Amino acid sequence: MFKDTIVTFAGSVRHGLVPNLLDGGNRPRYNCRDASWWFIRAIGEYINKTGDYGVLKHKVEMMFLSDDLR
Repeated sequence: MFKDTIVTFAGSVRHGLVPNLLDGGNRPRYNCRDASWWFIRAIGEYINKTGDYGVLKHKVEMMFLSDDLR
């Protein structure tokens, strides 16, 4: 479950930013400068608790291939 959340948010990264709200993938909000740091910490916590380093090699499908924010 947590791995799925990590992979989903990894697929929504844009310009190095992680959204603080996905909104069903329709209009993600990239208005939290700390979200990327919390994302990295969450990955570290996940690995520490599960020992699953495979999450770092997991293939991620990008949700937003264009930089067009319209």
